[in-house]
This record gives sequence, structure tokens and C-alpha cells, in this order.
Amino acid sequence: MEKTQSNKTVEKIKDLSTYLQKKYSKTSKPHSITDNSSMSRLIANIISIIMHPVVMAFFIGYTASIQFNTNATTTLLLFAPIAIIITTYIIIFVFIKQDADIEFTDVKTRPPLLFSGITGILISLLIAKFFLPEAESFFTRLLIIITAVTTITFYWKISFHATIYTMAIFYSYKILGNNYLFLLALLPILYWSRIKLHKHELAQLIIGSIISSLIIL
Repeated sequence: MEKTQSNKTVEKIKDLSTYLQKKYSKTSKPHSITDNSSMSRLIANIISIIMHPVVMAFFIGYTASIQFNTNATTTLLLFAPIAIIITTYIIIFVFIKQDADIEFTDVKTRPPLLFSGITGILISLLIAKFFLPEAESFFTRLLIIITAVTTITFYWKISFHATIYTMAIFYSYKILGNNYLFLLALLPILYWSRIKLHKHELAQLIIGSIISSLIIL
């Protein structure tokens, strides 16, 4: 009887030991993986924000002001229609109606945003025609880029980040020379961040870069 009781005790100890081993072998490893994954996503988010199309739009505006030798007021006047229309659209559909997230992740929400951008570019092009004719070529190229991206977006989720970032680099190269060409080396990092966040496939990023680089140069 005592032997049977002893055996039962031993079995319980073994079962407890097995349970604890399984518990900690399962929980400790995933925690490490989760922590690493969370850190990677945080870094990817930071990169996406720093290299965001809105941020790069300011850089494009800066480059344009140098190309056309315009002051801040004239530059703002040229780009104001684009900024106002797109910002208004985002405020209404992202923050008020909440029909889309801030990055327009759902491909169906993207064409209306792009059409609002096209409307703004057309107004800017009209302003340039009357007040700064030498800027017509720039806005025409910008219009072609966004129209191409809009057309493709109906069938495929092309990357805004890659399109605008690449445009900013090659436009600055065209106007300012090699001063900012080093930013091209950061393009793979942008690609990594968008893929890491599951926003795009590699092909969608590459095509966005190719379209803008071919048209702006």
C-alpha cells in the first residue's frame, strides 16, 4: 500500500515537472519572438513615417522653389490646391466618416484620394500657366505620374511611399545634382518597412519607383 502511494507521488511529481517544462518552453520562446517582432514593426513604422509621401512632398516643394527661383509665398500658392484638396479629403473620409484608415490600406479607398490629388494638380497647373509658365512642365509630369498610379490602382495596390519617395530623389537629382542622391541608398529600407508592415509586396514597391523615376527624369 505504501509502495503504491509512493509510486503515485512520484508520478505526480513527474507530471508536474513535465507540465512546467512544457509551459515555460512554450511561453519563453514566443515572448522573445513577439518582442523582436514588435520592435521590428516599431522600427518599420518609424521609417514609414519619416519617408512618408507627405514628408517627401515638402522636399519636392523645396526643390521646386530652387528650380523656379520662387519665394515661399509663390511656392505655397503653386502647391496649395493639391495640399488643401487632399487634406480636406483625408479629414472628411478618415477622421469624420472613418471610411478609411490614414494610410488608405484598403485598395478600394485609394482611387478617390488619387482623383482628389489629380484635381489639385490640375488647378496648380492652371495657376502655373498664368503666373509661372516655367513650372508647367513639372506639374504636367506630376499629373502623368499620379494618373498612371491611379489607373494601376484600380487593378493593383501600387505603393504611394515608393512612388513619391523615388520621385523626390530623382527630381532633386535632376535639379540639384548629386547632393541628395545618397537618399537612393535608403530606398531598400523603405521597401523593407512597407513589406514588414504587410502594406505591399515587393513588386508593388518596385513598380511605383520605376513609374516615377521614368517620368520625372
